[in-house]
Amino acid sequence: MTLKPATANPDAKEFLVFIETQTRRLFRRRRPRKIRRRFRKNEKTENRKKNGGI
Repeated sequence: MTLKPATANPDAKEFLVFIETQTRRLFRRRRPRKIRRRFRKNEKTENRKKNGGI
């Protein structure tokens, strides 16, 4: 998924900013340190990480 440069369309710019803020929030919530440590022990989740999941 390639990000196109923001055009003169204000709606497009707002949408890009919205995507950025949403993804940041997701990463903050989904990747706390304690959970990461637990997943390291679990082979299934390790494999999922390699395949682009989690």
